[in-house]
Amino acid sequence: MWNALKKARLAHLDQLAKHGDVQNALLVGEGNGSFLASFVQRYPEAKVLVIDSCPEMIATAKEKLRLSDHNNPKVQFELMDLREVDLPELKYDVIVTHFFFDNFDQATASDLVAKVASAAPPQAHWLWADFSIPESGWRALRARIWLKVLYFFFGQVASITARQLPEVEPTITASGFAPIETQELCG
Repeated sequence: MWNALKKARLAHLDQLAKHGDVQNALLVGEGNGSFLASFVQRYPEAKVLVIDSCPEMIATAKEKLRLSDHNNPKVQFELMDLREVDLPELKYDVIVTHFFFDNFDQATASDLVAKVASAAPPQAHWLWADFSIPESGWRALRARIWLKVLYFFFGQVASITARQLPEVEPTITASGFAPIETQELCG
């Protein structure tokens, strides 16, 4: 499963270059820095703001970037809860939210999508990866079981109160973003 999560994070990284220069990127809930290291390697000139509310994840991401061959002084880390900050409007041409919104209930996730969307100009691109449940079959059952396990684990370890996936795609679309490419992994 962990390989699938990494593959999901990196699935469309190279596609950003097709749509213009990457100058200012916002990575929300980056976690351990796996995506960040690959992003900085691919787009070394980009200014990057990494926001995470977990000090351990920020420390891990900083260390992973430091140990990579692509440590970049243009990366700024902010230990903050996105619910409690104001983002500059229309600043970021790339937004990245991988496995972030599933940590919140529907109302909070929708509010956070709107907040993040306001920080992006109309030509911005949003890389978004999250869990989903297939409509039917054994993969749907597997997904439900995995999500129950993950929500239980992260509820205990990280005090995540969400217990089901919020529907964020309609809110992202309503904010002016349209899918260019999609990919489904593990069903």
